Amino acid sequence: MTANMQRTPSNQFKLCSSNPDLSTASTSTDNNIFVNMRKRKQPEPDELNSIMDTLELKIANQMESFKVSIEAVVTDSVKNAVNLVLEREICKLTTSINDTLNQFNLRLNNMHDSENYMSNRQHAFDARLKTLEEDSLRRKEVPTQLSMLESKIDMMEQQVRQSNVEIVNLPERRDENLIAVLQNIGSIIKHPINPADIVSVHRVPHMVKSDQLLISENC
Repeated sequence: MTANMQRTPSNQFKLCSSNPDLSTASTSTDNNIFVNMRKRKQPEPDELNSIMDTLELKIANQMESFKVSIEAVVTDSVKNAVNLVLEREICKLTTSINDTLNQFNLRLNNMHDSENYMSNRQHAFDARLKTLEEDSLRRKEVPTQLSMLESKIDMMEQQVRQSNVEIVNLPERRDENLIAVLQNIGSIIKHPINPADIVSVHRVPHMVKSDQLLISENC
């Protein structure tokens, strides 16, 4: 770097108020200035190198400081931009995850409802199957029960027949009292009959009216 510096002329140059020979005066003055400039002290090489080193160091320090400042600004800008992008992406990702979770919960609830429905259907099916099995068992027991009832009816009929009394050749009269007739017969055969022991008395129709049977059911 070269600096142009102007100094005030030294007082050693004395200018005359007037000089008839202008060319001679001008030449003399220029010579004096040139001589004085040659007489100025020139800087030594070591001093010049020191000045250059100091100047380079200052420039390097300023450049380093400027570099650090630029790096800090760039770093902050990049950091802010990255944070903004990350926030947006995280927001999108969070929204997507929430939507996915909501859909998953909805499907899970639907599956739970379907499971409950199937469980209820299964319970209903089991109940109906149990009822059908019980009905089937009861139906299997019906023939046995019918056979038992038939046997019981036969036994009861036999018992009834054993306690029945059949009387033949007894003429029929209008408005007859069959219970009184039985009591009279019992008195004749000396076997009194209590009306409370008689369940029913009736005649049995026969082809020959005179041969009708009188049947008495006794206890």
